Parts: sequence; C-alpha cells; structure tokens
Amino acid sequence: MQDQNLKLKPSQVGVSVMDYERSHGKLPRGEGSWAFCMVHPNRPDYLDHVLWESGRYQDAKKAARAKAAALGVDVLYVCS
Repeated sequence: MQDQNLKLKPSQVGVSVMDYERSHGKLPRGEGSWAFCMVHPNRPDYLDHVLWESGRYQDAKKAARAKAAALGVDVLYVCS
C-alpha cells in the first residue's frame, strides 16, 4: 500500500493475474463476478480486503482500479 498522502491514479494500480491463471489455467476474461484482493490472497484475512465487481472483466478491472487508487492501494490480485 502507498502512503495515504500520495494520490494514486487508477492507471498506477497494478493488477496481478498470476494466482488466477495458476488456479484456472487461463487469463481472466469474459463476464462474471470478479474479486479483486487488495492484499495477497494467501493472507488468512484476505476476504476482509476484497473489492467485488461484476460485468465484463475489463470493466470490472477498471472500476476496481479506481476504488483501489482512492484507497491508496497500489496493487490488486485477481481472485475470481
């Protein structure tokens, strides 16, 4: 996470798809309900840090990046 005093732009929020690709065998795409974790999903309390978005993946990712930037989070992990 970034320092809360630094304003992030949504384009500065990275999105990691490695865990998604490892568990699903493919890159995220299509339409559905998407979980974007603001902490690594290996943490026991990761569910407390999930942003849920639905719709097309690209649109959901854009919305999640905007929310994460507003919260000062500089990386998201695609979980589902």
